[in-house]
Parts: sequence; structure tokens; C-alpha cells
Amino acid sequence: KRADLANMHDVDVFVSIHANISKSRKPKGLEVYCLRPLDYKEKKEALDPVKYKDMFKKYKMKSSDEVLKKTLIGMLSDYKNYESDRLASCLAREISSNADIGNRGDKQAGFYVLKYTLVPSVLIEVGFLSNRIEEKSLRQGIHRQKVADSIAQSLASYMNRMK
Repeated sequence: KRADLANMHDVDVFVSIHANISKSRKPKGLEVYCLRPLDYKEKKEALDPVKYKDMFKKYKMKSSDEVLKKTLIGMLSDYKNYESDRLASCLAREISSNADIGNRGDKQAGFYVLKYTLVPSVLIEVGFLSNRIEEKSLRQGIHRQKVADSIAQSLASYMNRMK
């Protein structure tokens, strides 16, 4: 539903925020994911106009114009992928610095919310619940607020550079 909501409304970016977990207690730090390159089957599925039927309701076009829909989705997807990569890099660097969290970097993955949104999209892992120190920090409201403020500042900085 989150990806569908982003596609139906006039959002500029999509950000999904999570806390990470690992089998090991050692990993710590921030990770920011953008969409990895998709194989043929995944790309065909992710760019299928049927997936975005609700989004097309807001456009004034013939509902049967599949060529136009595929062209529009392809253009939006290309733009999204390019900007998502830039957004992930910017957020990883700035959030890490602003919130004083270790930076594990910007990475790529095939998460659903990254595949099925047509705006620049990232998934942020703000720390590891499996790391005792980070778990303790993430339980503290003051730390969560610092992370939230850092995310907001970093997004504002990115959006200002886009103008």
C-alpha cells in the first residue's frame, strides 16, 4: 500500500525508515538503500501498467492507451532510478554526519517499496537492533528525535539542490 500511495499522490520523494537486524551483534551504523538493477522478469513486472492503474486515474488520457502508459512509466522509472541513487548517497553521508551514526554507505536492494514507486525512493536503516549499543540508543526518544531531525534536514538539503 505504501508504494501505491506514493504513486497516487503528488509526492517528490519516497522514504521508508526502518531499524536493521543481523544474526551477528557486531554490525552497526546507518545504511541507505536505493533500487538495484532489475533483471528482465523483475523489470517487466515492475513496469507493468496494470500495477499503476490507480495512478493513471488522475491523468487525462485514454484508459486504453497502453503505449503511452508504458512510455510514461519507463520515463518515470529512469528518472527515479537516477535520482534515487543520488538521494541515497546524499542521505547516507548527511544523516550519518548530522546524527553522529556510523555510515555503512548507500547500497542497492530489490525491496518492494523501491521497485514499485515511480518517484525517487530510498529505504533507510537507522541502526541495528541486534547491536546492544544501537538498540539502547534506538530505545531513547532523544536519539530517535536526533535521527528524525537529521533525516528531515538531509531531505531538505537534497530537495533544495534539486531546485
